[in-house]
Amino acid sequence: MEKKTITALQHRNMFFVFIDKGLFVFPEREYRLFQQNERDFVFVKRKYLAKGEDSDGERVVCTACNEEAAPEDMVFPLCRKLHFVVCERCAQELLFDRGLFKKGKDKTTMACPHCKDVLSYEQRKGETLRVLFSSMSQKTCLRFEISLETNIETVVRLVLETEVFLDNICVSDTLFFGLMARTDVKIRNKVSLFHHSNSLDCCFEQPGPRTDEQIDIRASTGYGEEEAEQIHANLKKMPSNSIAINTQKIYAAEKDVCILLKLCAGAEYNLDVFLESSRKEYVEEILNTENSSVWIGKIKNLRLGRYAVSILPRLGIHDENVMDELRLDISNSEQMAEITKTENKSIWVGKVKTLRLEGYAAGILPRLRFHEENEMEVLGLRVCVSGNITEILSTESKSIWIGKVKNLSLERYAVGILPKLGIHRENEMEELRLTAYDFGHISEILKTDNKSIWIGKVKILRLERYAVEILPKLVFHEENEMEVLGLIAGNPENIVEAIKTESKSIWIGKVKNLSLERYAVGILSKFKFHKENETEELRLTAYDFGHISEILKTDNKSVWIGKVKILRLERYAVEILPKLGFHEENEIKVLGLGIYNPENITEILKAENKSIWIGKVGVLKLERYAVEILPKLGFHEENEINLFSLGIYNSEDIAEILKTENNSIWMGKMKKLNLVGYATDILPKLCFHKENEMEVLNLRADHPGHITGILDTENSSIWIGKVKTLRLERYAVKALAKLRTSEENEMEELTLIANDLEHISEIEKTENNSIWIGKVRTLRLEGYAVEILPKLRFHEENEMEVLDLCADHPENIAEVEKIENSSIWVGKVKTLRLEGYAVKTIEKLGFHKENEMEEVGLTATHSENVA
Repeated sequence: MEKKTITALQHRNMFFVFIDKGLFVFPEREYRLFQQNERDFVFVKRKYLAKGEDSDGERVVCTACNEEAAPEDMVFPLCRKLHFVVCERCAQELLFDRGLFKKGKDKTTMACPHCKDVLSYEQRKGETLRVLFSSMSQKTCLRFEISLETNIETVVRLVLETEVFLDNICVSDTLFFGLMARTDVKIRNKVSLFHHSNSLDCCFEQPGPRTDEQIDIRASTGYGEEEAEQIHANLKKMPSNSIAINTQKIYAAEKDVCILLKLCAGAEYNLDVFLESSRKEYVEEILNTENSSVWIGKIKNLRLGRYAVSILPRLGIHDENVMDELRLDISNSEQMAEITKTENKSIWVGKVKTLRLEGYAAGILPRLRFHEENEMEVLGLRVCVSGNITEILSTESKSIWIGKVKNLSLERYAVGILPKLGIHRENEMEELRLTAYDFGHISEILKTDNKSIWIGKVKILRLERYAVEILPKLVFHEENEMEVLGLIAGNPENIVEAIKTESKSIWIGKVKNLSLERYAVGILSKFKFHKENETEELRLTAYDFGHISEILKTDNKSVWIGKVKILRLERYAVEILPKLGFHEENEIKVLGLGIYNPENITEILKAENKSIWIGKVGVLKLERYAVEILPKLGFHEENEINLFSLGIYNSEDIAEILKTENNSIWMGKMKKLNLVGYATDILPKLCFHKENEMEVLNLRADHPGHITGILDTENSSIWIGKVKTLRLERYAVKALAKLRTSEENEMEELTLIANDLEHISEIEKTENNSIWIGKVRTLRLEGYAVEILPKLRFHEENEMEVLDLCADHPENIAEVEKIENSSIWVGKVKTLRLEGYAVKTIEKLGFHKENEMEEVGLTATHSENVA
């Protein structure tokens, strides 16, 4: 226990009090006398006080009433050095009146004439108790037995020479190791340990319910040097299998690891054991025992670090043990020395769900013996030094039997042992992850033949850097269906050997999600997919031209992809789009192309228009320069795009596409079209199906340059067919006169928002009733857009659900006010809402003579709105 702490542990009617290096046992009635009264002050019997450092005699006198205290009287020590005391009666009546206590805002402080330091009361209380306990006159006990019947009448001190007997009793770990550090502990039969809790008695007759709390055996780190030596001295004298652990977890480090020899485990135990030791001599006592002699029975989690790994052969594990995790970590060859003396398959570990080996510990793998029906959830090996696996590399292929494994992760040099692993023929792996940062990590495996390493079925395969090179070496089950295949190669040297293989020579089978990044994109042509493959998502990312240089050498449409639902190409990867061959019945749900530099599409722009067959596309997402290749794409004549959303904020991004002819880019049918910024200007270039019915057309142009091309077209020249919802914002409002909808069009909503007079300048030049709208259920005009209401022509049978006009400035209705009353024909309207200056337009509206309005809402926030 750390110095300068006071720990009190209760056992029925007595308390074990640990203070500095002392250990006292108090009857409860005596210990309670040191507890606080209602004002949180510590009182003690006069007989327990020794004279203070500066006191003049043996008499103890109350500093308030000057009366001498009798041995049984309760007194209040005024300072930690016991210079002065106050009797119990005076403490209640006079202490505060005399000013001996000073009340602060947050705490109470006390002052003693002889003590220069000023402590908070909590500090004062701790120091006072420490001095009281240490200076008390009490009986030193040289023999003490702890049982359920143990009882004492007076305070006793336990010292190093005290023999403390524990006989078939269950004690808390805090009490046990406290006694071990300060007394001579003797165990009769057995003792059980449980994790200490302040809410529990520190001793029981029988172990209670097992807990998942961890018992920390830290004699080397949690105690002073002398105390740690005393603990180890006690441990050496204890008989083996004399300590039972009534908890789920045990942690021991350094010298404390040898406590395993003293533990007794039963078949019902399922422990979590964590052991580590930095020096061999700390585990020497265990190493001197026979293999499998240190019985730990059933164990749930076992983690051994450094020299503690060397005791693994000595551990006795139950034949039917099922371990959740076995983790071994060895940082140098010396820590591995003892293990190398064992034979292969000689260390029984039973069934293991997760096995993780770090550093030199990977060399232990051949020596482990698993249950014949073992099915591993995770096998993870990480080796940073080639020497860690020298012995494994000398073994025969498939000689290290691991059976069935769901998740296999090999990192750095550990990748090299893949051919040595024996995997069950019917194994179905959830994930195989191989990561190699250096050519040396795979040099051995490259010596093997292609298609020589049996993997079987695997759902997720991730290869990073040089590990990509070994893909041709792997053999998958003929019926394998991968959920994810992810390859990342950041260096051209990562794919030197893979590039040398023939096209379509690497059998992949069926893959749902394929992701290739950087140089890994270059080996796409080497893959051979199942003829019935349907890829959910294909994602290719190339940040440099070199990433695609190899695949560009192939013929167009030579890289067979088959059917793919989501296709995402980023940066230079877009250049290989002409090389991909899709199934004639392919329907792409999402096509996403991201190009952020014009150099990304230098080659593809040389292709002829409509030469890159895409077929049917549900959602089209183009970023930045990607819109430039839109003319190159060939869509199915019956194609119906659910959503095409494009935002362009740099005129250079659409420079090439603006050179194409109007109505030259076939889009087929489109449900939702959202064009923002310069993207608005490509609208005339798009050609829609003659029977197109658009759900939403949204155009927003914040700058006059965004619609230059549109304004150059004639009125009603841009065919959009039928539109349910049309929303034009700012300069895009000017495009209204250029749009042509079907004569039979019935619009659900038309929203026009113009915040500046310039936004409607072109429309103002048109004649009234010249812009055909047809039927519309909801019409919303905001700002200057109210001014164009007279220009709109509605179907003679039009019935509006809502007519909503909002004008915040008088200029928004300047022209409307000049026209005759009832001259703006709106037909039938159920709900009319006019806000601000738009209220003045009510008399200008012409309603159907049979109109029956359900609601009228007029909002005027200023008198000028109606003046």
